[in-house]
Order: sequence, then C-alpha cells, then structure tokens
Amino acid sequence: MSESQLRVCEISHFFCYAAYRQKAAAMARLTGERELLLVPANWTEDFHRSGMELDASDAYILRTRRAFLNWRIWGPKRFQLFVLSPRIVADLRSFRPDVIAVDAEPFALLALEVALIRRAFFPRTCLVVHSSQSLYKRYPFPFNRTEAFVLREATALFARTDAIRQVLRRKGCRQAVYVVPHGVDVDRFSPAPHGERNSSAQHDPIRIGYVGALARHKGVHTLIEALSRLEVPFSLSIAGDGPERRRLEAQASEGPNAAAIHFHGSVPNARLPEMLRKLDVLVVPSVTMANWNEQFGRVVIEAMACGVPTIGSTCGALPEVIGDGGLIFAEGEADSLRAALERLAMDRAELAALARRARQRVLDRFSWQAVARQILPIYRELTTARPA
Repeated sequence: MSESQLRVCEISHFFCYAAYRQKAAAMARLTGERELLLVPANWTEDFHRSGMELDASDAYILRTRRAFLNWRIWGPKRFQLFVLSPRIVADLRSFRPDVIAVDAEPFALLALEVALIRRAFFPRTCLVVHSSQSLYKRYPFPFNRTEAFVLREATALFARTDAIRQVLRRKGCRQAVYVVPHGVDVDRFSPAPHGERNSSAQHDPIRIGYVGALARHKGVHTLIEALSRLEVPFSLSIAGDGPERRRLEAQASEGPNAAAIHFHGSVPNARLPEMLRKLDVLVVPSVTMANWNEQFGRVVIEAMACGVPTIGSTCGALPEVIGDGGLIFAEGEADSLRAALERLAMDRAELAALARRARQRVLDRFSWQAVARQILPIYRELTTARPA
C-alpha cells in the first residue's frame, strides 16, 4: 500500500442517504481511492420507509444488498436486527479492502455477520466497529455472546462520544477505542442565502422546529407544554411520526397557542435542509429513560450546519454535541425550556451570534472533511500495525 492509497469498505444503513455518503467522498479526496459502500436495500427507519437516495457521484462505489430479518415487528430497533445478503463476501473478495468498517453496535446481528466473514475470509483485514450505545446495558442471550465476540474480533472501535468510549471499556473491551463523531455534509446543509432568512426583526414570531420520532423518549410533550406558556409570538414546525403523534396533536390542540403548532409528518432526508433553513431555532427536548438516552443527535449538527442554533436538553450527549452552538435546559423541565426560548426571541442579536457559532462549530468538528482528517491517521496506524 502506498503512502496515499487505502482501500476501505464501509457497511452501514446510513449510506441510504446521499448526504451521509459524503463521508466516503471526503475520504477519497484524502486517499485517492474510492470506498466501497455496502448498503441494505429498501431501508425503513424511524417509522417510515426511507428507501435509497440515488445520486450520480463517482466518488465511491455503492452496492445495495438485500437485507434479511429487517422485520416490522422489531419496531424502530430493527437497524440492530438484520443481516445482509451473503453476496457481500464476493463484494469484499473483489474489492480487497485494507479496512472493513461496520456501523452497527457490537451486539447487532450485522456486526456479528461481518466479524464472522472477516475471520473466515479476510483475517489480515482490519475490522472497525462503530458504537453509539451511551448507557451500560447487560444484554440477554444470544446478544451478550454476540457483543463479547465482536469486541474480541474488532481491530478497533469508533465511539461517537467519550461517554460511549467509557461504556465500551466497562464492557471489557481491550481493543483501541477512538472517539469519532458523526459528520454532516456542510454544502448540502448550509445557511440560507443572505436575505432569505432574517431573524433580526424583534417583533417577528420566532420560528421553532422539531425533527425526529414522535415517541415518549424524545420529549416533544415537554416542548408543547413549554409553548403553552410562551409569552412571545412563535410558530412551531414538527417534522416526524411515531406512536405518540395522536396524543401530541391532542395536547397541542388543547393549548392556547394551538394555531401556531403544525405537524408535517415525516420529511424525507433530501428535503431536510430546506426545512431547517426556515427555522430560527431547533429544539431537541429528549428525556432519559431507563434503557435509553440521546446517543448523539445527528439532527443537531445538521441544523447547526444550516446556521440554526439548537436548544437541547441535558439528556445524554446533547450538551457535548451542541457546545457553544446553542443553549441547554434541564431535561423534562418545561419552564426551563420556555425561558430559553423567550431569551432568544427577545434578544435577536444573541440568536444571530449563536447561529454563527453553530455553523463554525460544525465546520471545525463535524464536517465530513474534519471527520475524514481524523479517521485517516487512525486507519493508517491500524493497517501499519496489522500482523503479517
């Protein structure tokens, strides 16, 4: 392998979205080699069928393969409970990667499948497993055995946050663990053209948004409660679907500001930048549950890339991800959220300053270019150290 060449195969359901494939394009610009992306066909996530976004890019090699066990009965957790067609063995043999990276939890069936394939057919190829599980959990059989096997087989692990790295260590992981965040396409997710979005007018209603699943742990009920006592003009756009939608619509209709709250259903990822650019602030009001907290919050960096600051709860990784690109409120505390919204609605100069800091934070830390520059030396270290 030359100084610049590095052959990488990445396996992930995230690559159904064209914006996420810019990670591979950024890596190709650094290595001079196109990545092979293996993606499940007909993907369904967050209560809606997302399908496959097509593009004409030649910056990577995209292969869709049939997913097995991707059943609706698993609910939103199905992304941990599927495997890909055995054809991926032929894909890997043809491509001959130096690194195989699988974006699945160590207990997931896909991680097990890839670890077995690598052990049987590609023992000299580095295996990198991504993890986003920020709570320490003991899984039942057979997932506990799967997790232990994958943690032993992996050459290294990528954790989205430091909290996730600590969980992996507590699980007994002895392999190298690197903190590597999610990234965002900063060209696609970018601020609106100058003059199209203007938040400086003090009297204009503040445009608030929420994007995500309508499920109890996402805390949308806290947002609606906060808005029922908001004393400044506003509009709220809710994009998403889920089991709590009817209850949330009923809660919103009973409040004094019902006319200002709009439910749009699921918004395709391709249309998400357009929606985010119309907002003044995004709210992520997630609530910690016994078996869940916010592991990262991809929509946070997507909004901040559009120059939209985020008001996030103290749940999980949100404070770490938001940083100086927004405000933090105590999770589940509607009055704390209401105060944060009123603060920005009444001080548009602070809102504009937060918008600038949000965009800059993403450029510095979460753009695919920044993430690729972080990953490349790790891959080089791993492939240099692999045994003969």
